[in-house]
Amino acid sequence: MVLGVGRYDGALTIDPPLEGSVLTLGSFDGLHIGHQALVRTACEEGLRLGVPGVGYTFHPHPARVLAPRFAPRMLMSLERRVSGLLALGLKHVVVEGFDAAFAAVEADAWVREWVVPRLRPRAIVVGFNFTFGKGRAGTPDVLRQIGEELSFEVHEVAPVQIGGLAVSSTKVREFVQNGSVKSAEELLGRPFALVGQVVKGEQRGRHIGLPTANLRPDSEILPAHGVYATEVLLDGLRRSAVTNVGLRPTFAGDQVTVETHVLDYEGDLYGRHVEVDFRQRIRGEMRFDGPDALVAQVRQDIEAARHLLGAPQR
Repeated sequence: MVLGVGRYDGALTIDPPLEGSVLTLGSFDGLHIGHQALVRTACEEGLRLGVPGVGYTFHPHPARVLAPRFAPRMLMSLERRVSGLLALGLKHVVVEGFDAAFAAVEADAWVREWVVPRLRPRAIVVGFNFTFGKGRAGTPDVLRQIGEELSFEVHEVAPVQIGGLAVSSTKVREFVQNGSVKSAEELLGRPFALVGQVVKGEQRGRHIGLPTANLRPDSEILPAHGVYATEVLLDGLRRSAVTNVGLRPTFAGDQVTVETHVLDYEGDLYGRHVEVDFRQRIRGEMRFDGPDALVAQVRQDIEAARHLLGAPQR
């Protein structure tokens, strides 16, 4: 259940307040395996204490307000982030509207005047590098000091590492933008996905016998230009596919598109919302002398995708 979107000034109200909770706090962009460790800890502590696990996140990303020039492109829409937190086992999610007024609230005041009266935490779960409050003065140690006075526990989750690399949303973004979707998958614990509506394009693929679904993704970040072996979630089934991200230089394109050819599928996808999971990059973007050369290469790409995904050969 989403408890609300609002501001510290009271636009967000939880009525009645929760009788108790275990909170986990953060931006949670990407919901990578480090975030999953936070949620798992909150759910386990909630079971131990007999209260619901609650996610507390912020929108927009704090950097959009504090340092807009350096704000990251988001891996997930707010809606996907919230639904993902609930799918991981949390009972509720609070979405805090992050603006200049909220950023000016002192760390101590935020905990005492907003968090505790409305959510009544028995425990709070945070990452090792979590900060909060004006000037980012709030740290896990500050939270512990307040918790000792107000009777809530603080659980600080250590960084999750893979091969000595600390998992972070920043690293996931780097891998995705470099086209290293296989590495991004390791940090996410699942494939990097684009979700969105299939819209009408120029229908060139249909004219050359290779129809594609033109996706309008809801995330702000795209994989590096190129061709990828992908899987498309349709009607609860995963179907093998090949996806092109780029400018279509053969046709002098000037806008980035995401076009997916679902293998061995003849249905109409226009208007549907689909998920495209990126499994492996096949090649970079290329310009061809004409449609015939393009078709020949795309057919090779399809066979490469079949091999990479273990799809039946034809």
